[in-house]
Amino acid sequence: MRLAAGVAVVGAVVLLPGAVVAADRVAIAYLVAYMATLAVALGMLMLLMIAPLSGAIWFVMFRPRAEEVVSALPALAILAVPLLFSHGVFFAVRTIAYWAVWLWAGESIRSPSPRTVITTLVATALALHFAAVDWMMSASAGWSSSVYSGYYFAGAMVSALALLALLARGVNTNHVQALGRLTLAFVLFWAYLWYVQFFIIWIADVPREVSWYAVRLGGSWGVLGTTLVVTGFVIPFIVLLFHAARGAAWLMSAVAAWLLAAHYLDVYWMLAPSATARWSVLDLVWAAAALALVAGSATAVAIWRQARTPALLIDDQLLQLAMRYEAH
Repeated sequence: MRLAAGVAVVGAVVLLPGAVVAADRVAIAYLVAYMATLAVALGMLMLLMIAPLSGAIWFVMFRPRAEEVVSALPALAILAVPLLFSHGVFFAVRTIAYWAVWLWAGESIRSPSPRTVITTLVATALALHFAAVDWMMSASAGWSSSVYSGYYFAGAMVSALALLALLARGVNTNHVQALGRLTLAFVLFWAYLWYVQFFIIWIADVPREVSWYAVRLGGSWGVLGTTLVVTGFVIPFIVLLFHAARGAAWLMSAVAAWLLAAHYLDVYWMLAPSATARWSVLDLVWAAAALALVAGSATAVAIWRQARTPALLIDDQLLQLAMRYEAH
């Protein structure tokens, strides 16, 4: 906890002078770090709701770790304060409404009932949709996509599953295999939405819509975009296709770290070109400092809350079923 808090403090110290000399670039770096980190927490929150509804008994073994990550939501709510002053009162009210939903969902998931789970899942998903439009898509004025929030959701689920693979403790090969299969499914969904959005916009050839891709597929942004397609989709897809790879904890951890990095770069690629046509080495400093502040704060608060929150008791019969789970 102290290490995470220290990292957050260092990030804040670096960003403060940057906010004076390069306000726009620091703002976009902060937004990228915030949305990438928020995606992990919200993806984990939705996993906690989807798993019991789908009868995923194996997820019981991962549930304590997932709850630890969701414990970071209050920190991310506080870090959303800069968003309140960005686009006027109505925008601020909507931001508060999104966070009211997520904080309620994060607390209610600790003692769920089927009706509560369904209600919170729908509310969380709707809030995520509108937040992605408000906080991300609106950065590109005049441009819109009907699958933008769905793409952000897919990335959130991939990053949440990836973090679970890194945090997993006390699980066996069968549990890792199940996690690997679900990760593969969402990697495919993530890639599919990327392709659908690109293909439809590109063949329509409407200048207002194509301009968004024209910026991101040219120059250094184009290099980053191509790298993301290969590293974020192609390579994980090929690795996760193999049964043995999905069942190897060390390999799943490596793929997970890879996917978390790809997710951050993907959010960066979606947002940063809206603020600047070119990036500089100094932008990397702002990006690293912003990520240190946001992720460090979220991690510190999650650890602090978990240390002071009694662990939830899992029904013995359910736990025994989960321990005997066999992947096929």
